[in-house]
Amino acid sequence: MVRIGPAWRRAVYEVIKLARVLDATRDFVGIADLSGTPTFVNAAGLELMGLDDLAAARALKVAEYFIEAERAHVRDEVLPAALRDNYWEGELTFKHTRTGEHIPVLCSVFPIRYRGGAVAGLATITRDLRAHKLAEAERARLLEAERTARAQAESANRAKDQFLAMVSHELRTPLTAILGWTQMLRTGILAAEKQQRALDTIERNARIPDMIVSDLAMPDVDGYQLIQRIRALPGARGRMPAITLTAFARPEDRVRVMRAGFQNHVAKPLDPAELFAVLVAFAA
Repeated sequence: MVRIGPAWRRAVYEVIKLARVLDATRDFVGIADLSGTPTFVNAAGLELMGLDDLAAARALKVAEYFIEAERAHVRDEVLPAALRDNYWEGELTFKHTRTGEHIPVLCSVFPIRYRGGAVAGLATITRDLRAHKLAEAERARLLEAERTARAQAESANRAKDQFLAMVSHELRTPLTAILGWTQMLRTGILAAEKQQRALDTIERNARIPDMIVSDLAMPDVDGYQLIQRIRALPGARGRMPAITLTAFARPEDRVRVMRAGFQNHVAKPLDPAELFAVLVAFAA
């Protein structure tokens, strides 16, 4: 009769605890001998690979767990590097035994040794990266969408600024031309052939735009200054309808806009089709 001492019991208990840990972990944990034949694969590893049991796991060589394109790399580089350097880590691709699905994984491979130091085999802790890769792809998609949206917004803002600058310039420049040609006509210094040109220029520049659409925040002249200048113009030019299209969308902003002399306040962001509808409705 063999008596089992306390040290033996403790050793058996520790082995049982380790086995429970290996079965509980969600990572692939495996051990192979030096010929490349698996001797152990935990429950998570069997499930990840679509293997029924340990016998099915042992029927494959380690390199056969990976896609065909990586098998030579695993056999000729990864496993020798783990033996030589005592550790190897990198991304590889498992091939599901039933579906053929390619499964991205992060593999850590390291030797396990006997008490005297001799190598008994190789072990791996391998993590399924599918969820991580999907999250990375989603982050990349969102980042690209944000970049595209920002570029479109910047392009729209540049176009808006150019438009507003042009409107502001056209409001000021026609008056300059009209005044200049009028003064020359009054002085009588213009030759007869230039008098018609002066009259044509005055008529062309005196035409009044149908409506003004302006932002409030502009680099040189803001919307409030612009509407003050428009309302200070004589005659119909000073009464032309004006709409502000702005990101200042609080109720108090609307009140200030209307008091300043605009006829309507439209909050951004606004789709061009919506803006067109607003303009048509306002004009009507």
